Amino acid sequence: MALPNLRCDNCGHHVTDQYNRVFADNDGTLHACSHCRSQKENVQRSRNRRINLTC
Repeated sequence: MALPNLRCDNCGHHVTDQYNRVFADNDGTLHACSHCRSQKENVQRSRNRRINLTC
């Protein structure tokens, strides 16, 4: 079974399946990765998304 070739939709940098599951939006779009955005911004975006889903 081949691994998916996941890429950041912003810069095209390769990302892992796990990274994509955590940081992509509900449509599967990865707007930025750790290569083009700091990890702190990624974590904050993920937290905000989870908060919005529970409201």
